[in-house]
This record gives sequence, C-alpha cells and structure tokens, in this order.
Amino acid sequence: MAKTLNERIAETKEKISQYENQVKRLVQQQKEAERKARTRHLIERGAILESLIDRAETLTSEEIKAVLTAALGSGPAIDVLLPILKRRNTEASTRAETTRGAGA
Repeated sequence: MAKTLNERIAETKEKISQYENQVKRLVQQQKEAERKARTRHLIERGAILESLIDRAETLTSEEIKAVLTAALGSGPAIDVLLPILKRRNTEASTRAETTRGAGA
C-alpha cells in the first residue's frame, strides 16, 4: 500500500532527526579525540621537562616557570629557538602557497 504524503513527511523528519543526532555524536567524538591528543601532548612535554630539571617534582609551578623564563631568555636558548621558528614559518608559508595553488 502506498504511503500517504503525511507519512512520508513524518519518516523524512525522523531521518533528519537521526542524522542530526549522528552529527552531534561525531562532533562529540572529535572533541574528545582532540582533548585526548592535547592531554597526551601536555603530559609528554611535562615528562621532558622533568627529565631535564633535577628534582623537578619538588618544585612549584611558579618555580618551574621562573626556571624556564630564565633559561629561555638566555642567548643560547634564543640561538636554538630562532632557526627552528624561522624554519617552521617558512614551511607553513610553503604549505599555504601549495594549498592555494592547488585550489586555483
């Protein structure tokens, strides 16, 4: 038996609702994956920091910040950081140009 127009409208609205719920679940999964990646990143960086500073676990956050501020403001740290940052900026510019060129 053929469905009435009202039945087809109701079915379509139900499908729309299901798709909207699916999108919400996928967005939630994406946000959770991003949070987990950020947490992992922070833990890895913290572990690196603690491996380089003797007895870092005994220092307060303020003390760690003071150590890093002093260390990263030094000439040798700047000599290491500047080339890295310049290289990253160059790579990012190259990728942006490549992406623009591909889209044209």
